[in-house]
Amino acid sequence: MNISHAILLVRGVCNRKHFSISTEKTYTHWLRRFGLFLKAQKLTATTPEQKMEAFLTRLAAERRFTASM
Repeated sequence: MNISHAILLVRGVCNRKHFSISTEKTYTHWLRRFGLFLKAQKLTATTPEQKMEAFLTRLAAERRFTASM
């Protein structure tokens, strides 16, 4: 599945669940960032979980994001 298709699916779910526009924009924003990360990193032979972990690790290290609890 490519990111464009995933974004359309997320938008559809947000509409069906009556999420606010700002929530939809936030979800699609982070999905786009994840897609750009995957394209730039060219991660191969990794599971989806490992790809997500690499993305979150990069955010934490380079952007100084922290976990929300």
